[in-house]
Amino acid sequence: MPLEDAPAELVGLADRLTVLFPWGSLLRAVAEAEPESLARLRAMCKRGADVRFVFERASDPAALESRYRDAGLELSARAMALDEARALPTTWAKKLGYSGGQRTFWDFRGTAVEQAMLEWQKCPVG
Repeated sequence: MPLEDAPAELVGLADRLTVLFPWGSLLRAVAEAEPESLARLRAMCKRGADVRFVFERASDPAALESRYRDAGLELSARAMALDEARALPTTWAKKLGYSGGQRTFWDFRGTAVEQAMLEWQKCPVG
């Protein structure tokens, strides 16, 4: 299911949100810090939820941190070693980690903080 189609029933349920090596709309949400998509991800979290995004090729990690903060996600970036990326429990991590190409992985971690209410969150559930 695309992120844009995430149901309102998910609002405020997550104690933890982990996004590992996303693609499609989820990759755009975290790697390009699309405001509405980030707001949807933030909306799924309880305040104080642990949040982690891992993906490759963050062009400007400091700018992403700022845009995440604007969306209610207080995350800090660090470069992730190739061996560490390979060790993550996903098939995609193995494929990327052993592809032979030079890759840079980024690990953004932190918590969900205050957020703005989106229109789709204001709709009655059910």
